Amino acid sequence: MKKTLILCAMITTSFAFAQVGINTPNAQSTLDIVGSPNDTTKADGIIAPRLTGNQLAAKDAKYTAAQTGAMVYVTAAAAPTTPKTINVTSPGYYTFNGNIWTTSSNNTGGTLVSYETLISGNTVAYPGNNTSVALDMSIGTGTLASWRINNTTLKVPAGKSGKYLVSFTGGIRVIGDVPSSYSFFIYLNKNGTSLTTGTPGCTIPQTSGAFTSAIFSVSWSEVLDLNVDDTISFSGLVFGASGTPQTFRLSNVSIQKIN
Repeated sequence: MKKTLILCAMITTSFAFAQVGINTPNAQSTLDIVGSPNDTTKADGIIAPRLTGNQLAAKDAKYTAAQTGAMVYVTAAAAPTTPKTINVTSPGYYTFNGNIWTTSSNNTGGTLVSYETLISGNTVAYPGNNTSVALDMSIGTGTLASWRINNTTLKVPAGKSGKYLVSFTGGIRVIGDVPSSYSFFIYLNKNGTSLTTGTPGCTIPQTSGAFTSAIFSVSWSEVLDLNVDDTISFSGLVFGASGTPQTFRLSNVSIQKIN
């Protein structure tokens, strides 16, 4: 009975003050934990979730912008690393910044080099089935604008060599019937050669008259070693098209320097 009463009291306090105090009745923030500094029989501290780098890498798909600020303690380096665990090379605390895990001891490793509102592009006409077309990157006037040499190509300027995380999202607009399912792909190209691991794509499902102006999108990230004068571009392709595919569009690109 005593345990039940204590639990009810804690829940009531939490709702009344919208702040939680542990070992204190006067919480000074959302969560306020007071240790026992004078009690030598107890260890003080907070322990974050503990897992290996490989276990963290296996969860890559679960970490998106919604998990920004998440913290874990990695007990062993990731081997091999993935785009999101590229910095997980030793045991320690790591924080997720919305794109990659960064170590608390080196927060300068995630310098963002991109437009203030991310680079994006205008629509590109569907070129026909199984025909690749360059995607437009003409929209945006932030830092990354200095990399753009035309509407479809970025070039690494002097002094900007390094390892980068390149993240992008693009889509295809579909109208009307789709007699049979087909695939839409986006390729990330370095110096004109596709480097996109696994060629990220999506399936346009078979349907009858259901699509008035539907958008099917693809999002992906790749870690690239870039040198001065290397180029970055994107291309779209539809394979096995049916019905009347409409336009392609690159909705955003960000480039984040990670060392």
